Amino acid sequence: MARSPRLALLGALVTSGLLALVWLLAFHVPALHRLDASILSGFTGLSGQRVDGVANAIAHVCDPQPFVWWAAAIMLIALLRRRPRTAVAVGVILAGANVTTQLLKPALAQHRFSQVLGLVDQVGTASWPSGHATASMSLALCAVMVAPSRWRPRIAALGGIFVVAVVFSFLTLDWHYPSDVLGGFLIATTWTLVVVAALWWAEERWPQRAPATTPP
Repeated sequence: MARSPRLALLGALVTSGLLALVWLLAFHVPALHRLDASILSGFTGLSGQRVDGVANAIAHVCDPQPFVWWAAAIMLIALLRRRPRTAVAVGVILAGANVTTQLLKPALAQHRFSQVLGLVDQVGTASWPSGHATASMSLALCAVMVAPSRWRPRIAALGGIFVVAVVFSFLTLDWHYPSDVLGGFLIATTWTLVVVAALWWAEERWPQRAPATTPP
């Protein structure tokens, strides 16, 4: 498939529109908020002493400190593969997506009470979008970007398992609504599409010569 910066930007426009739609539905449509809470209640019903220990360990893999190490490792792989532009692109995606999420959290903070979750077990006000969902999805997408083409299907599959494990863990721990997860995913995807469009445009305008040691 030909690389089309315009197509990537169109995708980013679609995902940013979906981001706004998810926020609108989750916060301003009572029926969908009840559905959101009901799905979360199903996840929290899995909670238990053994499950919580595993869930905590997996969910904290995307805390700020380990996230920085994951990001550095992915960027280092890009540099070792002699792809400095990709390394920069990965850095922009990981920083941009996660900073965006952290800025939106307090800006859009709102109490979402649901009787489905009981009187005590309510998610915090500044929970949309999910920072851990943004972090896990942006890491998975960037890992696919830096992987050799023959390895990308495997890396994509492993990244998908990683994202699902992190998300299922913090939903079980009652950290976020499912709509928070969708918000995080869409922010990571939007930033990835925008940066990929810029990367493709730069490669079209200023092609890089492949290293002499790189096999065809």
